[in-house]
Amino acid sequence: MTSRTLNKVKIINTAMALIAQQQPLTFSNISRRLDIHSQALYNYFPDVTALNASIDEAYNADLLAKLQQQLLGLSGEEAVLKFAFVCRQYALERFKLTQFVLAVRPGNSS
Repeated sequence: MTSRTLNKVKIINTAMALIAQQQPLTFSNISRRLDIHSQALYNYFPDVTALNASIDEAYNADLLAKLQQQLLGLSGEEAVLKFAFVCRQYALERFKLTQFVLAVRPGNSS
């Protein structure tokens, strides 16, 4: 992969795939997957902790988008039940990633 095609989204998606496959989340593993030198990742993330924060943000942004789509026009008990169902399904479909995100704490590289 050339530097022209490398971007944060590709790095985050690759990291999420590694997590889902229960592979160690290291810059070496990510760079191997992307067929780049690991030093190239430092142009996007200063360290794994920063990458973890971006993974958390991407996970939550995707969940929020799904909730907005599914809850549109609902209110009251129906909305609460749908909210719970969507969150549960989202977490179960991405179980390893959900575990990772729930374990991420500021300053903790997991």
